[in-house]
Amino acid sequence: MIKSPIRLLLPVLFIATACAEGVPPPQLPLEFFSRGIAVSNAEVSPDGKYVAYQATFEKDTVMAVLNLETHKTEVLEIPKRNDPVHHFLNVHITWVGSKRVVYNSPGLGMGAMDADGTHYNDILWRNGVLYSFEDADSGDILTPDFAYFPNIWRLSTRSGIGPTEGQYLENPGDVVGWLADGAGVVRIGIREMGKKYSVIYRDGEKSEWRTLHGLDHLDFHTNILGLKGDGGTLYLSLLTSDNKSGVYAYDIVKQHLGELILSHKNYDIMPPKNAVSYLDGIPVQGVVLARLSHQMLGIRYVTSRPHTLWLDPTLAAVQAAVDAALPNRINTIRSFSDDLQQLSILSWTANDPGRYYLFDLKKKLLSPLWPRTPWINPNQMAPVYPISYKANDGTVIEGYLTVPAGREPKNLPLIVYPHGGPFQRDILEFDPFVQFLANRGYAVIQSNFRGSAGYGEDFRRSGVGEFGGKVQEDIADGARWAIAQGVANPKRIAIMGGSFGGYCVLMGLIQHPELYRCGIDIAGVYDWVALQKHRTKGTVQSSGLINDSGNEEKDETTLNAISPITQVDKIMAPLLIVHGKDDDVVPYSQSTALIAELEKRHRPYEVLVHSNELHGFRGYEDVHELFGRIEAFFGKHL
Repeated sequence: MIKSPIRLLLPVLFIATACAEGVPPPQLPLEFFSRGIAVSNAEVSPDGKYVAYQATFEKDTVMAVLNLETHKTEVLEIPKRNDPVHHFLNVHITWVGSKRVVYNSPGLGMGAMDADGTHYNDILWRNGVLYSFEDADSGDILTPDFAYFPNIWRLSTRSGIGPTEGQYLENPGDVVGWLADGAGVVRIGIREMGKKYSVIYRDGEKSEWRTLHGLDHLDFHTNILGLKGDGGTLYLSLLTSDNKSGVYAYDIVKQHLGELILSHKNYDIMPPKNAVSYLDGIPVQGVVLARLSHQMLGIRYVTSRPHTLWLDPTLAAVQAAVDAALPNRINTIRSFSDDLQQLSILSWTANDPGRYYLFDLKKKLLSPLWPRTPWINPNQMAPVYPISYKANDGTVIEGYLTVPAGREPKNLPLIVYPHGGPFQRDILEFDPFVQFLANRGYAVIQSNFRGSAGYGEDFRRSGVGEFGGKVQEDIADGARWAIAQGVANPKRIAIMGGSFGGYCVLMGLIQHPELYRCGIDIAGVYDWVALQKHRTKGTVQSSGLINDSGNEEKDETTLNAISPITQVDKIMAPLLIVHGKDDDVVPYSQSTALIAELEKRHRPYEVLVHSNELHGFRGYEDVHELFGRIEAFFGKHL
């Protein structure tokens, strides 16, 4: 426990001075917002002697390891392989013991090196670390492959081959996820049965699999969160009696669901798995487990902002001390040594991408490490406010309003910015698109319309079957609320979004031409019938846009009625269409069909398309160009 005040060493992060109160900041260079994050994913080693992290500068991404005793840094460049464009890589970092570290990047495979920079090995086409063995000489891990029904492989991160010559556990054909106990024995499998799931378990490597009682007919609300090291307790989320998702412990020996550990009267503690939000590479909804014992130490969840409930008293005390030292910020204990003596802290706000600190519990010392984006001065960024308003049928909708820094929230041009998913949600976080728009003088509203994750099953169900209906009205009602509050100029409102948010852009222009002057659509859905056929050809990436939306059960006539492609004649406002030609979620053919219909009717539109881009732009130059086109388009039409 912390008994004395911590000492805080404050870094000098910015040369620029803060903006005077009431004075707008200067128009910052576009690349301040488009260039991504410089430092991310800071992971303390199990012995507390190192911190591994990802560093990115323009087109180069590396994994770096800081020796906390010598202050020397070793760097491993992450190979781009045959990727035609550089991607803003989301690298997951895992320590294998205290002397070896592994990175995993989707699509690029894995790599590993010792903490001193030696013994690098490139591990192709594996999918992260399910379990790491403590034998420092072998550096062995269990890793799933990239299959939808993954097999498990045991391999050495030094040689690429494990003592079992590769495969450790073959998938019976219907298991979509696995969990191992504290000894590295895979004991839990999650079986897919159509739209339902079941949990299978075995006592040991030689034992038969059996289905756990009460966990044999689960739906997508259930999340299997972790397995205690002794294999006797399973942590999972289920709907509570008031239809909110809470966290429970399941006794495997007795095959009995235990008491509710945590729930909230207004929010899900754990939304469906495909709707979990991430920040800096870690889920902001989920459980925090000890590395070796897999004991539950804490639970992360989101209300109008992220929180962590620490069940471990030491971590609870550290959280309280850091919050006292860094007030009015969201201070996330991101990682820690096995003895909880060294911890990496990410301190951030919605207008500050964040700064890393190292907390030494023994010395009670909080020391600065790195800012995530050293070129960003938070004092020049815009404030973000949680809001709520009533839709036209009385349903309460929550969201966020961003107001340009130094500007009075009155009569501003407004960008309506609906999220994708469709049933995900916006959270309080630093969003470079939002902050860029605010720096250019626009207010931004983000509405968690009905169906958005995190607000309980009743709220989610209220959005099912409402594409083109109440979902779109919730978004429009957000703009009307901003007008009624005096924040938005009713003659200067635009709408922008990606994926399902792009669909919302088109439907907004179709249904409410009096409200929106223009729109920017990024990889949106325009034809639900075509997307259904795209998915039935074996493409599973599009399923998230269709499953549980109510659209899967609709006939073509009904789907055509809510598809923008059939209503192009109603689009009058200028439109910017953005799409990657290799999009594997919403195929580029959706945009080509829309463009053809716009051409027939001589409607005003612009196009930004790039080859070698997927669902949203990730190439360094492409992202920079996208920000520039957004600025020019809104500057011209709004």
